[in-house]
Amino acid sequence: MNTPRPLAAVSRGGRSLSREALRVMALVLSAALVIVLLLMALDWGTPGTTGAAAAPPKHRATPKAPKPLESSVPLGVYAGAGSPAAAAVFAANTGTTVHYALDYFDDANWSTISDPSWFLSRWAGTNFQMIFGVPMLPKTGASLAAGARGDYNGLFATLARVLIDNGQASAILMPGWDPEDTSYPWAVSTTSEAEQYVAEFNQIVATMRAVPGAQFQFVWDASSSSNKIEPSALYPGDGVVNVIAATAYVYGFGPIPKFGVNGIVMGTVTARIFGGVLIVAGFARGFGRLRLVLREWRLRGEMVARIMRTGVPAAADGALTWIGIFLFLMVVARGNGEVADDVSLAAHFVGIRVEALTYLPADAWGFAAAAMVGQALGAGDPRRAKRAGHAGALQCSLLAGAMTVVFYFAAQPIYHFMHKDPQVVAIGIPAFKLLALFQIPLVVGTVYVHALRGAGDTRFPLWINFVGIFVIRLPLAYICGVWLNGGLFGAWVGMCADLGIRALMATVWYVRGKWIVIQV
Repeated sequence: MNTPRPLAAVSRGGRSLSREALRVMALVLSAALVIVLLLMALDWGTPGTTGAAAAPPKHRATPKAPKPLESSVPLGVYAGAGSPAAAAVFAANTGTTVHYALDYFDDANWSTISDPSWFLSRWAGTNFQMIFGVPMLPKTGASLAAGARGDYNGLFATLARVLIDNGQASAILMPGWDPEDTSYPWAVSTTSEAEQYVAEFNQIVATMRAVPGAQFQFVWDASSSSNKIEPSALYPGDGVVNVIAATAYVYGFGPIPKFGVNGIVMGTVTARIFGGVLIVAGFARGFGRLRLVLREWRLRGEMVARIMRTGVPAAADGALTWIGIFLFLMVVARGNGEVADDVSLAAHFVGIRVEALTYLPADAWGFAAAAMVGQALGAGDPRRAKRAGHAGALQCSLLAGAMTVVFYFAAQPIYHFMHKDPQVVAIGIPAFKLLALFQIPLVVGTVYVHALRGAGDTRFPLWINFVGIFVIRLPLAYICGVWLNGGLFGAWVGMCADLGIRALMATVWYVRGKWIVIQV
């Protein structure tokens, strides 16, 4: 018979929960103090503010200020693939303010669809609200029928993470545009294909919205054609209600006043409330054997306490990560007075996107290790649980070692391929070579942290995150990148030191094995 996991002495009763809440509050307050100090430091280094001597101006051409647009309707432009400069020229030549920029991801293969790094690096650092055409299918080797079943959901989840990591969490996405155009792989000419198109559209929307941090809006684009498929047959339903609602709020409709650009946010909120009501109503009626039973919604003290013990640290962990990434991007943008902000950000995003070849597999190995650790502990076999985490870290380290060699020796061709701006290439190559040396610490820390969470230990990963971001990364990035004028390389010194400390802390804690006795 399997023996149950032993109870941890620190995980009992209300007093333990109170102490945990106090620890989390202390972490959050400490992080807030670091944020305030960093913002003050960044502000002192900004031209025109009090404090330290003003930093030299960025070497950036100053465009002629466009005339204000008389109409309140926000304008958008498609100026070519990855062409923010052409969009700016359009605004200058027409004397307008362009709010939106449209671009279309490449449908050559699944790799170009799920990881459009080139497009994102080109638009990085611009002030446009981006609208991206998202191909439903690549040119060959895929079908609407498979997409309707959800076979490609993993690829669109990857795309969502790539967009979020590149600062496009609020992008407007247009999946499968112009389905009536027979030149596209997702072209529709029959009723059955129309049904598959609608099903895949909703698969894409549901998948990408489910990724943490996603705030996407979705646009449906179809028109009449000669193939006798009416646009109404291609309408994906409530998955695009945010755009319909946003239109009413932006331009005004009946009793709804005109809110301008702010109406887009209001439309998103309306869509989510509407969708939530529909889901609850649907489950109240029942879907086959699935039905919402209200009596199961009662809060039970023991279950609430158990969820809070693991949920509160995990929630704080996520909040610290978001804040830390935001502040780190500020440091990256302001780290070098000799290049424009968008150049530093573009070089940063190119490197981080290429590094996805390491950290996305690390996440996959980490999830696998977490599942195996949880199963082994549930079966009363802590030795097997411990071996699972070690096996995941070792296997992923082999991949990371290979990527270290590739990234270091291929840094120059990688950056030349990913970006055409010589300044981006020049500052990106040395920083990327530095990052290449820390691929093994990256995956080791990632896999062990996932394994700890699989065991129910969400507290120590929170401490690792706090120390890594607010004690190591941000202070070192500011000192080396801004204060010492090290630019992107200096900022990445802080990031790499963070990776090393995370790997060390996670490894030591995992090897000590105190997480084995934690009761979830």
